[in-house]
Amino acid sequence: MLTSGSAFTQGLFVMIVGMVIVFAALFLIMLATMALDRIFRPKPEAPAAEEATEAEMDAGMATQADAAALEQEIAAAIGIALALRLREVEGATAARPVRVLSPQDEPSLWAAVGKLG
Repeated sequence: MLTSGSAFTQGLFVMIVGMVIVFAALFLIMLATMALDRIFRPKPEAPAAEEATEAEMDAGMATQADAAALEQEIAAAIGIALALRLREVEGATAARPVRVLSPQDEPSLWAAVGKLG
């Protein structure tokens, strides 16, 4: 290390050495990450599985839309069943209706939030 010189020169030397060490460590971490990515990269599947016709893709999208609609219907049915069971067991009164607000119903979101209370 420097034995003579001003405090500014010594401070500059320490700063440069520190920055070199930090960037060298970052570079080593980057190399290690790249090496691990190459080592543990998933194996490619057979090319036959990648080739899908448009009809199969359209059928898959329709199936996903049907599945989403079915999930919503199941969730609604479960909610109704739980509410009916709660009313039966606890003699609870029916909950008052709730109006769901959306930004399309109101001119601004702030107006919609103001009407929630």
